[in-house]
Amino acid sequence: MADQLSKEGAHAAQVDKPTSEGIENFQKTAPNENAKSLKRKLDSRCALFVLIYIMNYLDRNNIAAARLKGLQDDLHLDNNQYATCLSILYVGYILMQVPSNMFMNKIQRPSLYISAVMIVWGLVSTLSGVVNNFAGMVLIRFFLGFIEAAFLPGALLILSKWYTRRELTTRNAILFCGNLISNAFSALIGAGVLSNMQGVLGHAAWRWLFWIEGAITMGIALSAAFILPDLPHNTRGFTKEELELAQLRMTEDVGEADTDSEDQGAFGGLLMALKDTKMYILMLTLTAYVVGLSFNAFFPTLTKTLGFGYVPTLLMSAPPWVCSCIFSLIVAWSSDRHQEKFWHIVGPICVGLVGFVISMSTLNVAARYVALFLQASSYAGFIVLYSWISSSFPRPPAKRAVAIAMVNAFSQLGNVAGSYVWNLPANGFRKSYGIVTAMFGITIVGCFIFRFVLTNLNKKLEEQERALDTEPDFVKEVMNQPDESMRMQRGFRYLTIDTDDTRGRYTIAIQQLTILEERLEKAEALLRSHFTEAQLAEMMDGAAAVRPALGSLPLYPSSSSATPSSHNNIPAPEALPSGSSEATSSSYLAGTSQLVHGIELGVEPLSGAGHSAGSYELAPSLANDFEWNESSWSAYGPAMDAGDSEAPQDIVDGMASLSVGDHRGYLGAVSGAALLRQILSALVGNLIDAFFSFYHPTFPIVHEPTFRAQYDGTLPRPDKENWNTLANILAALGSFASSNCSDATDLPIFQAAQKSLFADNLEVGNLTLVQAFGLSATYLQKRNKPNTGYNYGGVALRLGIGLGLHKEFEQGNLPPLQMEIRRRVWWTLCVLDVGATVTYGRPLNWPQAGVETALPMSIHEEDLVSDSAPYPPEADGLTLYTYLRIQSSYHLRTMGIYNRLITGSFPNAAELITLDDENIGAWLAQWPHYYVDFPPAGSKHALGVGISKWRYRNLRIVMYRPFLVRWALSSSLYDQQASSSTESLAVFRCLDAAKETILSVEEYWMSRSHFRLAAWYVLYFLFHATLVPIHCLRHNPRHPLAPDWRSQIRASLAVMDAMSELSPNSSKCREISLKLCWPHLQEEGTQFYNDDTAFLPSLADGEAASVMNGYDAWCALMSNTGEGVPLYQWPNLDDEGLNFFYGLDSGHGL
Repeated sequence: MADQLSKEGAHAAQVDKPTSEGIENFQKTAPNENAKSLKRKLDSRCALFVLIYIMNYLDRNNIAAARLKGLQDDLHLDNNQYATCLSILYVGYILMQVPSNMFMNKIQRPSLYISAVMIVWGLVSTLSGVVNNFAGMVLIRFFLGFIEAAFLPGALLILSKWYTRRELTTRNAILFCGNLISNAFSALIGAGVLSNMQGVLGHAAWRWLFWIEGAITMGIALSAAFILPDLPHNTRGFTKEELELAQLRMTEDVGEADTDSEDQGAFGGLLMALKDTKMYILMLTLTAYVVGLSFNAFFPTLTKTLGFGYVPTLLMSAPPWVCSCIFSLIVAWSSDRHQEKFWHIVGPICVGLVGFVISMSTLNVAARYVALFLQASSYAGFIVLYSWISSSFPRPPAKRAVAIAMVNAFSQLGNVAGSYVWNLPANGFRKSYGIVTAMFGITIVGCFIFRFVLTNLNKKLEEQERALDTEPDFVKEVMNQPDESMRMQRGFRYLTIDTDDTRGRYTIAIQQLTILEERLEKAEALLRSHFTEAQLAEMMDGAAAVRPALGSLPLYPSSSSATPSSHNNIPAPEALPSGSSEATSSSYLAGTSQLVHGIELGVEPLSGAGHSAGSYELAPSLANDFEWNESSWSAYGPAMDAGDSEAPQDIVDGMASLSVGDHRGYLGAVSGAALLRQILSALVGNLIDAFFSFYHPTFPIVHEPTFRAQYDGTLPRPDKENWNTLANILAALGSFASSNCSDATDLPIFQAAQKSLFADNLEVGNLTLVQAFGLSATYLQKRNKPNTGYNYGGVALRLGIGLGLHKEFEQGNLPPLQMEIRRRVWWTLCVLDVGATVTYGRPLNWPQAGVETALPMSIHEEDLVSDSAPYPPEADGLTLYTYLRIQSSYHLRTMGIYNRLITGSFPNAAELITLDDENIGAWLAQWPHYYVDFPPAGSKHALGVGISKWRYRNLRIVMYRPFLVRWALSSSLYDQQASSSTESLAVFRCLDAAKETILSVEEYWMSRSHFRLAAWYVLYFLFHATLVPIHCLRHNPRHPLAPDWRSQIRASLAVMDAMSELSPNSSKCREISLKLCWPHLQEEGTQFYNDDTAFLPSLADGEAASVMNGYDAWCALMSNTGEGVPLYQWPNLDDEGLNFFYGLDSGHGL
């Protein structure tokens, strides 16, 4: 039910989410074969678990074989002391299992952990051969159990992360075959060592048994680190497509990613497991089962009751376990095949009970030996029970890890008790057999109770599904229940077959369909009811046009080439195949306000100049030669419009007020139906893609893998209403960034989101709201509402402080991914707020004390995922977060400079140069080598690198501009040369900053394709830089540097002309630049300023005159200024007169 439920107040866990493109490519031709290939490859590596389990069991139970060759006599142990040596192992085994599995669930490389543990237990087992007394053996056995405890629950956990519930029982059976085989081989190895090593080098044979088997264990451990798999997202030796398919398989199995929630804490899994009654039933049931199986530790002793010597006894101990191994595999295969557990557990137990009864009732050698075969066969149900444990705690992994370990650990009390059960040898251990018979009976009762509990849970799931379909508010009630299955896909069940069918006809109770499969089945049935096979085939041929992959999104050419009227990276309605509109026709129904499923959107009429009416026009369908059909007099007749997926609910009217389908003919933007149309839901995914492609690299406030998983329904959406608002804002920004200046598709999307943004939202606070307000702030800046955007940014900042984003919590309190997401949000707000504040010349709002949050790490997304334990090393190259890290450090360095500029009298040149060198110079010195030059064309990091270069140069222009203006207004070249050395340095730093900005912008713009957001930034920095050579050329047209100034101005004008279709202000800035310096560009130094506004054809005469008058007033003020230059406070001067210098568009904000 992942598409319906979201856990309120929870932060989304990060998933290293499989990409749809990778899975599509991998499964394009033979999906079943690819899945089989993946399982074969995985099975070959997991096979080592069997060998490890063999050694695990041998090292634990070889003491039984050693007892036959004198261990008990050599160490002077009575029967109770020997039993203590056996049972003490399980004390350590019990203590370590839960902590070990909790730790394993958090680490990235469990293969290394298991290998290290194996080396240690091999060493401890080897030391058993040097023990000389009871105390030494007890100590060794305790630590052996303590170390060995990590393996079995850890192996079960790893298998549950790779195999689906349908596959897990068979794989567990193969694993437990290691235990069964070890029972056989321990006897064979014991027979070989004990019969041939007695007295070798003066040592008893039982000591050699410990030494040889311990050495073998350590040898196998060295290879385990290279062979065992880790996790489905980071295992070496698998291709990227195979890892993505592995993750997808587990997600589809229960409808939820195999990751832990971010808010559950270090002990969240433990607390969830402790609250689940299923775990306690399984603990008691498995413990009773283990007591019943305790005969395996005494199997050589039981075989000895047949009356043979110790070597024949050991040899005869092997065949029953070989048969048990084969029987267990058959039972496990059957359990997976029929998806049934209860009878596959009870059946083998009953076989074992028959063996117990035979052993108690007769002393016949043959019968008793057959009984040993039957007893060993009871082990098959034990294997199925372990699979039942794993599948009964499907998610989250932290809970599953604790449940597996805790049930297994508690069950080891059965081994402790079992060590004393077989100290009753009278009458062939008849009393001992009676005890284990009773334990098997208790096990059957426990399994029956557990089955009853799961049956009731299934009924609750069915009731809740029905309630969710009819009562949307029921979601909150569901999420308050303790069982994690409420977050699973629709159709998830604990028991997946009808076990009440006494005649054995197993009926599948629910098909394991994913949410996507459910929707596709409904869509296919709907389409087939309205279309012929030929029409469907035609639709499928054009399906690829509906939504191109992210990598195929087109970039924008400069205006020197033909540019389409809209740059949205979405197919125009007329480009859609005929089937696409039918698939999304529900979004056109009257009264609908859905942009996509789960994202509310109300579309309002556009107003103002430049808003395209095309937003409300829908092209006729391409199907059947643009056919519209009104042949039927009845809306329900046989000639019903084939394009309507919900035909009985559509309304056809002669006034064209309610008809909105694309099979209605052309009904233009002035028709009444126009305002009822919605943006095609098939296009929304492209808007989200456009955001992450164009906007996200310079504003990474949203974690892309998490958002996409929530958008696709793989993860629950936190705080659904706020998440919907955030999704709409992302779509609006994607539309803005990927369109030209004549496209206004983004406005109605944002307006719909804006309405809900303040709906009681200032009375709550969460990370989604911080992101929504921050993104709204940057959108409003881009849409020429600087003060509104400034206010939204302030709200985002204060919400962030309220969430403690400015604090650096200890790494143990938050998972690495969550801590890193908080850092990224906080420092993105820094870039937004400080950049905008400096642009507007206002006092800083950013807290300059109390901020502890570290800068974000420069790492790739795939290097840090939800279950990452340590932080990965930073990448030696550009990443998505390199820009954010460098720009944040820039603001930290330069806030002091800015505060000095706006406080008191303007500083002199010497002070500014010192501040420059100590802050900007030091910041530049810390740039990594790969950030110095622009990345190659096509890199998504190019704009971020450019902004970093242009921003610090822009600050230098602002710092030194007053000195340059006064220098340019000096009456002669002699006066200019007579300036103080510090003022001269300030002047040339200003000239250099302007020149470097213009050249850098020209290199960036003319060598690559572009988009609207890039044009917005480029124009701001370029126009500010261009005014510097314009001012110098205007007042010094014969200066030796004049040719260089003209070259800079011409380069700037060329860039402004090239971006005219992506920036509405570029033409204005270009014309003002021409007006200010036109005569001096025409003839170098021969023509002086002529106040003729004819060169500004697109500006009204009054506007042109205002610009020129403001420039003259500013120059006059600067020429009369003393040592202090009041750059930011202009006394007795109309602010409008300075608009030309700060840029015509006051909406620019950084």
